[in-house]
Amino acid sequence: MTQYSFLSKSLQLRFVISLGILWFFGPLSWFFYLLIIFAIFFFLYRRTDPELIEYDQKQNPLWAPVTGKVLKIKKNIEGKSIDVTFGISSLQPWGLYFPIEGEVGFISDMTKETEKFELNVMTNSYAEVKLKIKRNFYKQLPKTWVISGDRGLAAACFGYLAGGGKVKLSLPADVEILVVEGEDIVAGLTAIGTMKDSLKVSEDDNR
Repeated sequence: MTQYSFLSKSLQLRFVISLGILWFFGPLSWFFYLLIIFAIFFFLYRRTDPELIEYDQKQNPLWAPVTGKVLKIKKNIEGKSIDVTFGISSLQPWGLYFPIEGEVGFISDMTKETEKFELNVMTNSYAEVKLKIKRNFYKQLPKTWVISGDRGLAAACFGYLAGGGKVKLSLPADVEILVVEGEDIVAGLTAIGTMKDSLKVSEDDNR
């Protein structure tokens, strides 16, 4: 079933019931105030999932995990990975999406002491993609609904970061990056790179 908001159904129901009570029994001014508040919350917590894309498995593209802007592309000192940092503004959709099909390996335990969230995805060709998120300006960490061992399709939503923030994606060093710093991206629709090793593995398996 398609969802249009990250707000829980129980919270949405409370809003609707409160609006109904105010419409029939309360001052109309309160009704309109609550309606405006609900509209603001619904806009900020809107969920805009892309349609899951069918693609050539040999190409093994990496999709943007968020909607926002590419802030930085950096190869780490050891040259073993490439870090791509994305920025999500407070007014952009806050959804987090799998950049590639694979299995969830490590995922951070979410406690009050947790300062950084990390989720590792093992691809079908045994390459590892890591997604890292620090607490944002509002001190928020992602809300997610996956656990270690779950499998996710490319561009499937696994959570959201309320208020936006920075998201770092650590990729294998041989990934061919298709975006540049400052580029606007859309989750699940913008291809940010291709997995070269994955392409080779797929071709070898088909021989």
